[in-house]
Parts: sequence; structure tokens; C-alpha cells
Amino acid sequence: MKKVLLLILAISLCVSVIGCFGPRRSKRLKAPSYDTQAIANAAMKQYDLNGDGQISGDELDKAPSIKYAFPNMTSVTLTEIANRVRIWKESRLGLQIASVKFVKDGKPVDGAEVTVSTEDFMGGNKIQFSDTTNVTGVVTLTAPNEDNLPGVPCGFYKIDVKYKGKTYNFGIEVGENAGGDSPTFELKD
Repeated sequence: MKKVLLLILAISLCVSVIGCFGPRRSKRLKAPSYDTQAIANAAMKQYDLNGDGQISGDELDKAPSIKYAFPNMTSVTLTEIANRVRIWKESRLGLQIASVKFVKDGKPVDGAEVTVSTEDFMGGNKIQFSDTTNVTGVVTLTAPNEDNLPGVPCGFYKIDVKYKGKTYNFGIEVGENAGGDSPTFELKD
């Protein structure tokens, strides 16, 4: 019995020492705080120009990130935007890995300057960064963060692409529910 107690004590001591000096688990990256209703209200204020309670037609064409997020819809309501933001909030994701590809005439665009920024209606979650496409036309979306981790917080983003003296505007949603494939955008004159 004495040997068993000594063995248990020795094992406990080893576990304690390993716990104190062994590899540390990195802290979890904190997810942004999303004010669901404020974001949805601000999106409607920015894009529902005729005040009919939906973003549709020309309004939706001027809201590329929302149009991207709801690809098969001809109109988007405040409730639909709020529900999308609620999904991001509930996911508790700090960063989501995302990349975007740009092509012109079906060929990858190399060396395009890409500026990504959160939509104005995202409020206090404002992020902006720039990168350049590689030979495959791809740019990985990586917002500056203290841990230098790849990815961006969930959200609606504007993408401005400068290539050969022209600027092209796109939008994207980044989020757990936004699909796993990297979108491809065509630079059209």
C-alpha cells in the first residue's frame, strides 16, 4: 500500500512539473464584438436609399458585399442582414482564412494592388489593409493582428483592385457560413 501511495505521489509530482514547465497552450484569439442590430440598421441606412425596407435593384448593385453574401436573392432585408451577423457572433471565430482570385479575360491577374476594408456600416469593427496579387491572381486576406495570424474577422468587406491604371470594385462576405471556396472575380472593362 505504501508503494502504491509513493507511486501516486511521484506521478502527481511529475504531472505538476510538466504542467508548470511543459508546452503552453496559446491563448484563444478573441472574436470581435458584433452589435447585430446596429450593423443591420447601418447597412439599411447606407444602401436602402428609397426607404422601402429592403436593399434591391440598383441599391443591391451598389452593395457588392451584401449582394455577394446573398447571391440568389433580388432583395435583402434588415432581418436577413441581422441574422447573418448573428451567425458570425455565435461562431465566436477570431479570424477566418480567406483568399480571393482575380482574372482578366480568363487569365490570372499578377501584380494588382488590392485594398480590402470593412464596409462602413460595420461600425467599430473597421479594418483596412492592402496586398498585391501573385502570379496565380490570388491574394490572401490577412488583417493586421498582434499574433501575426493569417485571416480576417467575419464581416462584410469592400475590395478595390487597381490594375493597369483602372480601379475595379467588388465585395465579399467572410464568415463561417460564407462557403469554403475562394471566389474568383473578373476584371471587366
